[in-house]
Amino acid sequence: DADVRANGTMPQPRVVARVQLEGGRARGWSRVDAKVSATMADGRVDGTAELGAPFGALAAGFRVPVAMATPGAPIEGRLDVTRLDLGELLRGMTSTAAPVDGRVALHLRVNGTTDQPTVSLDAQGSALKASLPSGSGAMTAAARRAEKSGAGDTATDLGQASLRLTYADRAAHALLTFTSAHGGSLHVDANASADLGYPQVAHGPALKKVPVRGQVTARDLDVAWVAQFNPRVEALGGRVSADAKLAGTLADPRFIGDVRWKDE
Repeated sequence: DADVRANGTMPQPRVVARVQLEGGRARGWSRVDAKVSATMADGRVDGTAELGAPFGALAAGFRVPVAMATPGAPIEGRLDVTRLDLGELLRGMTSTAAPVDGRVALHLRVNGTTDQPTVSLDAQGSALKASLPSGSGAMTAAARRAEKSGAGDTATDLGQASLRLTYADRAAHALLTFTSAHGGSLHVDANASADLGYPQVAHGPALKKVPVRGQVTARDLDVAWVAQFNPRVEALGGRVSADAKLAGTLADPRFIGDVRWKDE
């Protein structure tokens, strides 16, 4: 269903639109429901969106200027992904085995103005898994033996992760926590300075060259699962603990500190 209504004058129109989809089908998905409502008036667009599908559910809202290039114009946005099945999503998109699987939820908020935005993102991933496609050149001998012997799913359990990202006053802060399904944990606390406001963001900031600073901490992190994805480290095993400072750039991070590897 679609309903679009317009009135006013050409220089200052008012447009109200509503689009709704029920029981949609696409690729390998069915029962896709979506709803979008938006109003354009007084140089702004206000709207909401909802999506329900076998692979996930989300709700969004936004208030943005029609001319996003206007410095100082207020902006507001929210995105809540209450359910996202990575395996279901990727299988429907590619019709092949999904290289990653698991469940993800995230909450995104954007406020401020076009030249000084603020961003807050919280994301959680659980039951995360990763696997290499059959016949991949990177597949280790151990993985091939498991595949040939029919030893069940060759996907590797990774564990769960959480990410907290904030941006304000041209500074970003990221807090990442990873708990391995095989034991141990990894904690990364990083900061970076970058101007993501307009017009600077329109010039494509060289994010790879942005300096990054922070701290990396690992506690008894089991690294044997890494060997499943790299034939060069097939004999890798044991647990790693680390307490190091993070430096360098986003493209070339460097770790300075104490790293201890306990072979088991």
